Amino acid sequence: MLSLPEVHILSGAGKPIFSTKDDDDCSNVSTAGLIQGISSFADDALRQITTPTHVLTFLPCPPLLFFCATPPSLRGLNVGRLLHLLKHHLLVFLTQNGVSLMESNPNYDLRNLLYGTHGVLMAVVSAWTSQVWPQLDGIGVRLIPIPPSTTTTRRHIQSCMDVPGLVFGLISHADGVVAYKQGLPDHPLPIEGMSVLSP
Repeated sequence: MLSLPEVHILSGAGKPIFSTKDDDDCSNVSTAGLIQGISSFADDALRQITTPTHVLTFLPCPPLLFFCATPPSLRGLNVGRLLHLLKHHLLVFLTQNGVSLMESNPNYDLRNLLYGTHGVLMAVVSAWTSQVWPQLDGIGVRLIPIPPSTTTTRRHIQSCMDVPGLVFGLISHADGVVAYKQGLPDHPLPIEGMSVLSP
């Protein structure tokens, strides 16, 4: 079964709006308060914390705060784009009146106003996470080292890199490595060519 990143959306006052965790309401309130407290302590300038077990990503978008914790198994997931995608999906449901309500009353519980959107946001997180293998990180390409013994793989890689005008990258996927080439260095699609290589 696909493991999802831990995603939380909360108001600027720390009220939980959405979470991929199935914890009880009290636990989610505590977690949301902790996330909001850390972000506020850094004057909402904090974007990422890397620990040995997780990468914690923050996206302040007043009057909302988006947060994602990803384990090492999801290395390569473009969390920044995921959080922006969730933001845009949420704004589809959240009218201008809803934003004004949050700004005038930060403690308002938005979950009643957004009733029914949880399934949509959960589906977005699941779909994005299941496509982790063709995603690009940061500057555009994530390279995964391959052991020297894989000479056939290296020859295949070299032949792919000879194609002019295309960016080439490797991303680990299940028990193999996905090699892909594409035209745009800053966007994971469209993928021009792709093949799964055995490490």
